[in-house]
Amino acid sequence: MQIQLLVRVFCLSMCMFLGILGCASTTPNVAPEITNVDIPQIGKINTVDVGESAVQKARVYAFEAYELLQEVKHVGSGVAIGYTITLEPGIYAATRRTLNSTYYIAVEDSVESCGLGICSRKSGGFYVDNITGEVYAFENMNMSVKLREPPNWRRTTHASIDEPSFRQELIYNGRSGSTVRFLYREFSRDMIRPAFSQELTYDLDEGSEIGFRGVRIEILDATNITLTYRVNKSFPDRD
Repeated sequence: MQIQLLVRVFCLSMCMFLGILGCASTTPNVAPEITNVDIPQIGKINTVDVGESAVQKARVYAFEAYELLQEVKHVGSGVAIGYTITLEPGIYAATRRTLNSTYYIAVEDSVESCGLGICSRKSGGFYVDNITGEVYAFENMNMSVKLREPPNWRRTTHASIDEPSFRQELIYNGRSGSTVRFLYREFSRDMIRPAFSQELTYDLDEGSEIGFRGVRIEILDATNITLTYRVNKSFPDRD
């Protein structure tokens, strides 16, 4: 307990008295880009094996992000000696934007900070000064430190599974005589919704186009190994 208190006092004192350290607020306020994605492309001929998804409609929540390609480690000096912060390679997604800065949080706990000989893994990341372009590393004790050199990174996007994502799919389950079988499933937050799973059968003698919940599929060839088809219409977009 005394050690934890000393660490906190050590960090707070640096935050208050050192020009190289600051306080970083990470309360989320960046809205994701929400898109509805159709797989496969409408009108394109496609082939899948038994057990594979033939049609998917996914609602994707994508965030602006950076991929850190190389470890970043800052070692304190002067009165801050003994304090280090390390950002490991990985994805850092934008979560907060202020008038002057944009904050990027590690998707996984990829930040390690050390003080008074005690190291721990924490949430954190870096923020970019939108005016000067300077980059600051921070961890969840609201400590931030200006990096001496620009990170080795690249811009990317991060699709979050923690957002209320939604996905629908039709899975091809094979053929028996003139009958083809499919399985319909829904996912919410990457979890199957059992009440929204349904087995489907269609008689190809009645026509080569089948439908379900707005989907229209033209069956070109169906066996107990593969299905060749064209999606003429996918699931309706969801708001």
